[in-house]
Amino acid sequence: FSLREATWDDSTFDYSLENFAPDADSEVMLEILGDAKKIQPDLALMATPWSPPAWLKVLGKIDGVNEENRLINTTAAYRVYAEYLVKAAEVVEQRGLALAYMSLQNEPYTPPGGGAIYPGMRMEPAEQVQLGALVRERLPRSIKLLAWDHNWDHTEFPLEVLKDSAAGTFAGVAWHCYSGTMEQAYQTLQHAYPNLETHMTEC
Repeated sequence: FSLREATWDDSTFDYSLENFAPDADSEVMLEILGDAKKIQPDLALMATPWSPPAWLKVLGKIDGVNEENRLINTTAAYRVYAEYLVKAAEVVEQRGLALAYMSLQNEPYTPPGGGAIYPGMRMEPAEQVQLGALVRERLPRSIKLLAWDHNWDHTEFPLEVLKDSAAGTFAGVAWHCYSGTMEQAYQTLQHAYPNLETHMTEC
């Protein structure tokens, strides 16, 4: 977590990402992760964005606000956000902190009715499919993409994403534990996609 809301490119309409760089709080977190890796070299790292830069969202706000405040539905916006996520992975790699996993949106079904006063973004399955394809073609294969990254009670979301994505785009599904049941979610996924990974990423 950070002391202030920021992304790694808060220069408005920077579609070339010329001003892309970790913010001050992220620099501290990267340093702490480096210390952790020294203590536990086998530590697996995962990146999960909470929000794109505000200038890539419909309402121009980092906070979730409501279900309308999602990624702008243009080819340019999707392309630059995919490049943004890949550049973030590259920065982490340059600091000696190679990522093992990445998801595309923390809790994509939050806020369900609006009102979030923290960074977040609604993302529907079709949007995750579209963004996932762009990220996967740019991201090193050593970094695995995970679909969903939210609660057990919406198994239909990852199932739709996996069904509509090209084989190999997603390596598995990330779950949170705040609603639904683990047994039902895991059994549903395993039945449909027995060879994909399942990870608890927040609880």
